[in-house]
Amino acid sequence: MRSRRGSYIAEAAVVLPFVIMAVITTVLIIMFFYESSLSECRMHMALRCEAGQISEKCTAYSDDGHVLSSGDLWDGSITSSGVAPAKRVSGSADVAMVSRGLLSKLGRRHLTGEMRVLDPVSMLRIRQIVGGEDN
Repeated sequence: MRSRRGSYIAEAAVVLPFVIMAVITTVLIIMFFYESSLSECRMHMALRCEAGQISEKCTAYSDDGHVLSSGDLWDGSITSSGVAPAKRVSGSADVAMVSRGLLSKLGRRHLTGEMRVLDPVSMLRIRQIVGGEDN
């Protein structure tokens, strides 16, 4: 009769590294999607802040009462284009899963967003100057 005393240890030595790698990979993927969602939220807040500054209609404040700029909220790039009274504010950034390792090339996401700034009073004035019909 053969002894099977070491077979469980040998099986665990083969299987356990794969289980540990699967758990770590799952945690890293969850962290990536959380960070991506958080970056998207920060980008949206920064775009709203920038649009408010362009339109001079609203201002964002921090908890301690200081005026915030879009750079305080988000570290991506923000550009504005167009002419008054209709301008477009857009932002973009890259979110990476990890800075190095196996998943550094696989886990990348490019975030983009845009917001329109429109001053309705100026639009009505332009419409009246151009000769649009008022109902």
